Amino acid sequence: MKQKHGADRTDFINTTFYRNIMKQARDIILVLLPDGTILDANQAALEAYGYTSGELCARTVHDLRAPGTRMEVEEQLQQARETGVLFRTFHRRRDGIFFPVEVSSQCVRMESGEALVSIVRDITQTVALEATLAEGEEKFRLLVENLRTGVFMVQRDKFIYVNPSTQRITGFDEAELLTMNFWEIVHPAQRDEVRERGIRRQQGFSELPSYIMHIRRKDGGSKWCEVVVARQKWGGSVTLIGLLHDMTDRLLAEERLAISEKKYRLLAENVGDVIWTVDHTGHITYISPSVQRVHGYAPEELLNRKILDLVAPEFRPLVEERFNALLAGNEQDAKSKMSEFLMLHRNGGRLWVEARINQLKDGDMEAGGLLGIARDITERKRLQEDLVRLATIDELTGAVNRFRFMEMGKQEMERANRYNRPISLMFVDIDHFKQINDTFGHKAGDQTLTWFAGLVRKELRNSDVLGRLGGDEFAVLLPETGLSEAVQVAERIRATLEEQKLPVGENERVALTISAGVASRDKAADSLDDLLKKADAALYRAKRLGRNFVQTDP
Repeated sequence: MKQKHGADRTDFINTTFYRNIMKQARDIILVLLPDGTILDANQAALEAYGYTSGELCARTVHDLRAPGTRMEVEEQLQQARETGVLFRTFHRRRDGIFFPVEVSSQCVRMESGEALVSIVRDITQTVALEATLAEGEEKFRLLVENLRTGVFMVQRDKFIYVNPSTQRITGFDEAELLTMNFWEIVHPAQRDEVRERGIRRQQGFSELPSYIMHIRRKDGGSKWCEVVVARQKWGGSVTLIGLLHDMTDRLLAEERLAISEKKYRLLAENVGDVIWTVDHTGHITYISPSVQRVHGYAPEELLNRKILDLVAPEFRPLVEERFNALLAGNEQDAKSKMSEFLMLHRNGGRLWVEARINQLKDGDMEAGGLLGIARDITERKRLQEDLVRLATIDELTGAVNRFRFMEMGKQEMERANRYNRPISLMFVDIDHFKQINDTFGHKAGDQTLTWFAGLVRKELRNSDVLGRLGGDEFAVLLPETGLSEAVQVAERIRATLEEQKLPVGENERVALTISAGVASRDKAADSLDDLLKKADAALYRAKRLGRNFVQTDP
């Protein structure tokens, strides 16, 4: 019997369910081929980039990124195919202007191949706020020579200005520093990281507004400094303007804490994300007002409660492990990472959040607590789940599609062969289905297929798998089922169908019958293809007998 094929990528893109998702989503959605070619884009993408649909779908993601980032893009495409990826970068509009974005991309496997679904969020306002925090409202005033805070300026990796406090902190005089690259004052253990931060910031990529840097002094000693860096145009060139706060000097502790408090308070009160701090026991010491909009709690209700109380029970062990690693100060775990998990709403609901968690350190550089920034991504997660479901489920009947059926079938056959367990497969074909389409129209045909799939599901167990392989052709996988039991299932479906009449049109009722072929695994070397061929041959024999029969492989 001729094998029929499921939907190709064009069918996937043209489904009503898919188009509704693309139309209603507020974020940019790009559907990519594995090599980065843009296969489809929603209206939000066309408005954001300034292209028509035809223009954008003739391009690749490389066209949306800065020159010289091809290797980085290729690595991100590979990671999206393997595990999914979340990152920040810059995208370029048609007019050449770049804007910052946050990209969440994952692979959707279809029968005809793989596609990458990228959800892109414009984070221009977020980046602008971060830049404001990094630069400060009085960035020019901070360049005065008598400031206790170190101030420096860097162009093309070289110092072009250092104030006396920078000289005092590093132990190098001005003449020496102006001949050095900025990363030469950094301790060797941290030098590569700081150099990479500086290069990325000069190229326009978003970085954390401040971080802790280990300075190596000229005399061999060292200093721990908080570094705040901003990117500006100065004299026509990209310039990094930096502040060095000497964290090893206890006399500056009060000033440093005041600056940090101002930065974090400004951020917490002006963004929609939920910002919180906890002490070393995990109890909340601060939570931003946005928690009421996202979680339904007033901030004062949550003070001194454990942050883990807001985490869904199944995610608490994982989140607690992450907290403990950060508080322990393990070098690998101490770096800020993005995590996704479920949290609880005051009304008993659940929401997905994307959280970035960092250490809060005291004056002795020991972890004194944690700072978290969490964003509600429930809508994005629901959209991703709908897209994955669309790629594996037949939209009309609710049965799994050919691609998913073959994938599940191979897994079940491997398990049956490994443990020498019975397994059977049933091929089912609706007799004279074409006559229903020709007589009553395709709408009646679709109604017939939906009705038939529902009838079959009532006769199956939860462990059985119903798949629509194409047209009116269905297959049923029956794990832990021998041949005689499988024949009984097929006969039960055939007899039930024979006794009923399907209403079509306005007043018509049509009697339906099926032909079925049943085959079972009979040796350890059997593959899914072997089982399909045997069931196909049995189905052909049932049709030769006049239809409305169940036959087995001889």
